Amino acid sequence: SHLFLARKIWNTDAMKVEEVPRYLNQVKYHLRTGLSSEPNRTDLLETLVDLLMATGEYDDVVRLATPRLETWPTGYYYLARIAFKRGDKINQEIFASFIVNRYDSLSDVSGLSPEDRERYLLCLALSGYWSRAEPLINQWIGGLDGIKAINFWKNRFLAIKAIGMIDMEPEEYDPIVKELIF
Repeated sequence: SHLFLARKIWNTDAMKVEEVPRYLNQVKYHLRTGLSSEPNRTDLLETLVDLLMATGEYDDVVRLATPRLETWPTGYYYLARIAFKRGDKINQEIFASFIVNRYDSLSDVSGLSPEDRERYLLCLALSGYWSRAEPLINQWIGGLDGIKAINFWKNRFLAIKAIGMIDMEPEEYDPIVKELIF
């Protein structure tokens, strides 16, 4: 019910700019409340973590993800993104490698959802395996024609491609690339 309420608040059409902080706090409250009563609900956890990532509350993401890493390996993906954002290349590569290994253990990655493809590709790029990511990204971009949000995913995949090819510090990236991924 808390996830339903959070989504209902989040999808409010009548929201005014000045009301966004109040709505965000209500959404976070419902997600946190739902998670406290059902700590194994990964849909609640991922929704809350995505919201916290979007609002830049990285320390809260770390507090939520770290104790759950054994049962929720997707947390490594978020930790890799945070390490990238903070310029912590060593932890970025370590955390991203955990996700790469998780996806590599699957028998077939071609059937992944666009969200999982993005996670896999980004973690390949962040862990230094760009040579493995590039053929997949080119293949998946070519297969996006039937997807409704083709431009959204193409832009995100191309941003990952840029991250994998550029050897710069995060603050030096083009702001558009940073915004697409982070």
